[in-house]
Amino acid sequence: MNKPHPLHGPNRLKLGVFSTNADGGLAITDVPERWTANWQDNVTAAQIADRAGLEFMLPIARWRGFGGRNKVREWSFETFTWAAALAMATEQIGLFMT
Repeated sequence: MNKPHPLHGPNRLKLGVFSTNADGGLAITDVPERWTANWQDNVTAAQIADRAGLEFMLPIARWRGFGGRNKVREWSFETFTWAAALAMATEQIGLFMT
């Protein structure tokens, strides 16, 4: 069955999750509980967002970290493979590649 892309749905305001594919996510911090971006956490976050009805997940493309004391974004999942793999674990959410 063909489903319309979630961005073409009835909600005028589209909600999504950003940068779960990268170590630290969007936060530049060194707190112990910062986002580690391990694979199981990415799958869990995608499934929660999918069940909640969010429209999309948008990763960031990074090939090098920022360095420094806290080594922000020292690594990340490559975005095309990340989206393809998460598509197998979700039902409706739109998965972007950057």
